[in-house]
Amino acid sequence: MLERLVGEDVTVSFKPGDGLGLIVADPGQIEQVLMNLAVNARDAMPAGGKIKIETGNVSLDKEYAMQDPSAVPGPSVMLTLSDTGHGIDKNVLPKIFEPFFTTKEPSKGTGLGLATVYGIVKQNNGNIWVYSEPGIGTIFKIYFPRVDLSETPTTPESQTASEGGTEAIMLVEDDVEMRELVATMLEAAGYKVLKPESATAALELTQTTSANFDLLLTDIIMPHMSGVELYDQVRASRPGIKRLYMTGYAGDDLGRRGLLAPDMVVLEKPFDSTALLTSVRAVLDRDKS
Repeated sequence: MLERLVGEDVTVSFKPGDGLGLIVADPGQIEQVLMNLAVNARDAMPAGGKIKIETGNVSLDKEYAMQDPSAVPGPSVMLTLSDTGHGIDKNVLPKIFEPFFTTKEPSKGTGLGLATVYGIVKQNNGNIWVYSEPGIGTIFKIYFPRVDLSETPTTPESQTASEGGTEAIMLVEDDVEMRELVATMLEAAGYKVLKPESATAALELTQTTSANFDLLLTDIIMPHMSGVELYDQVRASRPGIKRLYMTGYAGDDLGRRGLLAPDMVVLEKPFDSTALLTSVRAVLDRDKS
């Protein structure tokens, strides 16, 4: 149905998660969510492109809820739809779920598609998160509460706390709220955190101070300079620094765009403190004798 809806010049692929849990929702409404998101993606790819749909089991903790106040911590089933379209400007993102808001021509959009998606998600006690960069694409991640009755899910509260450390970390993230949240998680675990407001500011900092940094934790897609480019330049003056990347895109999407190498460790947004601290510790401890 989606292939007929989006046309022959858009490729639709599906990657289902293993052992997927159950949710309570109207199947017709879920179909409507997928159709509306697919149409929105198609319109963002007038010359053709790719749509990928994925599902998986996740567990949201309190730190994730801080990124989205409407989120309910606990076991969830995630449904994502990503495209390779022209993306959404950051100034527009906060408005995309408002009824009748549209950036399309009057004859091509009513402004109700994403508002309908948002309403259905909330009606089914879920929450929706969107990440986009102009020229790269957009990904919608939807979380519905899991209702597995045949198993006792592992809740965030019962997970073993990840080990912290005392190393110095340079955190580079152009989204202010995200940057402050990640810094709080790291500092609570004992790390020393420097948080320049941009890739350019981070580069200037490395050139004007002799302080050593053990890890560069950076977003991949940023204005003016990618996280990959930033690391290459920082490494020139800090040859021993290690790297950990963050992104709202799936790793294979970035790999196809030539932004990732096989040895890179990537955190997919949104992430919780357990995923963050586990990844940081793993990168810092790599290659230690």
